[in-house]
Amino acid sequence: MARRFGKEVTGGFRDIRPSSYTAQAIKLNSFLARLKNIPINELSNDDQINYKLFQFQLSSLLENINYEAYLLPMQGDIGFYFELLQLPDSTSIANEKDAQFYLETLQAIPTFLSQWQENMQTGIKQGKVMPAIVLVDFDKPLAELLKDNGTDHLYLKPLKNIDKVMSNERAEHFRTTVSTLITKQIQPAVQQMIDYLSKTYIPAGRESIAAVDLPEGASYYQSQINYY
Repeated sequence: MARRFGKEVTGGFRDIRPSSYTAQAIKLNSFLARLKNIPINELSNDDQINYKLFQFQLSSLLENINYEAYLLPMQGDIGFYFELLQLPDSTSIANEKDAQFYLETLQAIPTFLSQWQENMQTGIKQGKVMPAIVLVDFDKPLAELLKDNGTDHLYLKPLKNIDKVMSNERAEHFRTTVSTLITKQIQPAVQQMIDYLSKTYIPAGRESIAAVDLPEGASYYQSQINYY
């Protein structure tokens, strides 16, 4: 656990289960209802602009949830695993709480991948899958996480100077803990995801590249035009 924005938070990833998005939709609808109760004509010009921007942002988030965009493992040209690959470069360990936060994040990777696999499988059943042409080699970047064993892995990169924030004994124990986590939990979970992508999801890619060919595709496509 570490302090972020003045609050104690646990390391990990956002909850991407459908039930979590349902809960988010309820909150967004509540915010929009409260926003509508604000008399916009009584606001200053600047605040009216802020009002409309905020309303647009909330509505766009809600539309993405309603269209179940979370079932698609790619937004733009970025795959769902991008944050896993960028994790070492986005991590800075300045104290023991940072180290614990990083460990908790690594421990959450198998669950994160499992949730994504469940979402993609639901997407296949509903016909909400990515075009086959953009899924070519989609599984390949994840292989980066299988390179090296637990003693020379990219997830050990943030631990290079960890002995500066804790005793040598604790630092060595921490490195061993992370190394074991990599080989025993993370790499098997990554390999399972690669197998799923290559054997199940990629072969299920749709022929059409047009978003309008998705279920409710025309309205979803229009919402994306409105957003961008």
